[in-house]
Amino acid sequence: MRRGCLRRKFRYELTARHRTAVNCHCGMCRKYSGSAFLTYVAIDEAAFKIECGTPIEYRSSDEAVRTRCNYCGGPLTFIFDLNPEIIWVTLRSLNDHSAFLPAEDWFVQDKVEWLMLDVELKQWNGGPL
Repeated sequence: MRRGCLRRKFRYELTARHRTAVNCHCGMCRKYSGSAFLTYVAIDEAAFKIECGTPIEYRSSDEAVRTRCNYCGGPLTFIFDLNPEIIWVTLRSLNDHSAFLPAEDWFVQDKVEWLMLDVELKQWNGGPL
């Protein structure tokens, strides 16, 4: 499956099925996305193949690195230092959003007050690590 940024200047391919999808409600993800939460899809590092473009990498905390597109500025990935073999890809960079149903909500203690959560999803007050 081929994926990428809004302008299609950065493209990647997923060569294996995703592990899970989650919604993150932490303040950093909300600011990064400009939304109430950011949805990520977990992919094995070996299944994430960059086809064109070079993302901008930056350390967003003591625990993780994020990337964004060098062309459109859109958020692309999140990688925990303690689990670098999993790449958390933003849902916005995927073509078919309906194929990735979130299973968990992270940092629910930080969510915006007006947002109603799906009670069927596993909820974490922080992150799972």
